[in-house]
Amino acid sequence: MRVLCLMFIACLLTSFHAGAQKVAQPRLDKIVRDFAKDGYTLEHTYEPNFNVKNPNTLSRFVPCYTNKSVIIVAVMAFRPADFFFKVMLNGKEAPKTHELENLGTNGEILFYDYRALKFGVRFVSTNQSCMNIMAYDKKATDRPVYTLVFSKVNK
Repeated sequence: MRVLCLMFIACLLTSFHAGAQKVAQPRLDKIVRDFAKDGYTLEHTYEPNFNVKNPNTLSRFVPCYTNKSVIIVAVMAFRPADFFFKVMLNGKEAPKTHELENLGTNGEILFYDYRALKFGVRFVSTNQSCMNIMAYDKKATDRPVYTLVFSKVNK
């Protein structure tokens, strides 16, 4: 009986810990609105899968966007201890365009970082999934990271 009680408490604590790391939808919506002010459209949101122990996909392939500027945003409800964030394009790393920043207010924790890329009119990739996004905390790969992909047409 004691073992069952301990297992139940462990499950509750694990669920509470994962729930505490979710980013509130209004906060994600605000980030989307902020990028929309600069003319960016949300192409896709990759949310962590909270039904599994490790909610992140550590490496994600996404398509390229011919004649568009693209911003890949990583958002998390915790301060990462050793944040690993790379966007690879055809085997080359996209340059770092932003430093990890805390957007949280009133005691709320909300860290985010992004990488910006620009695809030319003549950019053609032979691969439908030519960008590889990697975003996670190396010291705690089980902590959830949201990934948002924004784009706007180049002028």
